[in-house]
Amino acid sequence: MIGHPYNLHDPYLSDPIGNAFAALGVVVTPVSFAAPETPPGPLQWDTCSIILRQLQQLDPTTWDGVIQLSSFNCGCDSIAGVLFREAVATKNLPLLTLVLDEHSAPTGIETRIEAFVDTIAGRKTKP
Repeated sequence: MIGHPYNLHDPYLSDPIGNAFAALGVVVTPVSFAAPETPPGPLQWDTCSIILRQLQQLDPTTWDGVIQLSSFNCGCDSIAGVLFREAVATKNLPLLTLVLDEHSAPTGIETRIEAFVDTIAGRKTKP
């Protein structure tokens, strides 16, 4: 799960999402914000830069997909989101972006999470 620390570590925002995945038997691991030992990339915002580098180094044989939590689509997320999508696409992994201000109704979030989990399960059953 990627996103800004204020979204990932906010119990009101992220706990219902984590609980919904857990109810479906899915383990979700949040991005680590430990400073990587890599040179700066195209993004100069620290959080977005760390997320992008981790996505670029993501091993697609280890992970089934990426979940992005965003509290709104302005500021750095409006720019970084495009780069995040490109990085995930190069790994051929599905990406679920939950914009929490717009998709905060529990039913809407649960429906999107279930569809994302179904997408991952469908990919695993294909020969």
